[in-house]
Amino acid sequence: MGESAAPTGDGPRNPSKLSPIYVANDKIYYLGGNDDPRDATRVYYSCDPATYDPTVELTEEGNVPEAQALGFVHNVMTFNRTTFEELDTYTYCEPTNPPAGYQRPLSARPPTYAQIWNEVFNQTIVNTSTSSGAYVAPASPGLTGLPSKFWAQFPSGQSIEQDVILPGGYRVQTTVSVTNFQIYVKTPANKTIGIANLSPNNGAITETSYANPLATYTFKKSGVYTVSTGVVWTAVTATLSANQVNAVQVPIGSIRLEINRDYQVNQLRAAITQ
Repeated sequence: MGESAAPTGDGPRNPSKLSPIYVANDKIYYLGGNDDPRDATRVYYSCDPATYDPTVELTEEGNVPEAQALGFVHNVMTFNRTTFEELDTYTYCEPTNPPAGYQRPLSARPPTYAQIWNEVFNQTIVNTSTSSGAYVAPASPGLTGLPSKFWAQFPSGQSIEQDVILPGGYRVQTTVSVTNFQIYVKTPANKTIGIANLSPNNGAITETSYANPLATYTFKKSGVYTVSTGVVWTAVTATLSANQVNAVQVPIGSIRLEINRDYQVNQLRAAITQ
């Protein structure tokens, strides 16, 4: 029995390079020389990465020439890119000569909308979709002239709690739920026949069974048909957070997964007796 699952639908076709969070990262300096800032000399606050304490207020004393500094103080400010709300601000000491593999603490590049979308609709969603779906009896092969029964079940559930960690320590949390479920049959001539189109009732789609099927369909011609299941998963919003960054609500959207299964239909022949 052939089977496949392919994502389609309203995901980002041209993913934005932007992130819900904007990070501004700059060295901290004070103005030396004349009182007039236009004539002032830019002097950066130096620091020792091994002893720097971000809770101690900076003073102009203790600065050393840049050539001798072990590090410089950086100030990081994060903003909600949509509302421009300031999410957090903090400082750290970046080494003058960072070692190999050095990463700026707490200021990793935040994920883009596309990265968040892809993490929410990950392989777990695909696996859950392929284990759920349309059930049909008789199992392949069916027979012409004999009604086939169709029903829907979700053994892996209709909602998934997603809690994933992205590079840089960013965390995405959301609930993804089935918001539409379709069953249809494709004939050998590539004609599509709708069997059922279901939406949640009181939060979930009502499951059915062989004894209480959604629908029946009588195949008139033999051949290899395709029983297709379309599952729409939706996450309204996700929470994006990180250490030193207050949570941001991120709009997500939906994805449609289509699962196709071959269904052989044979000709029902009556036996001739005397």
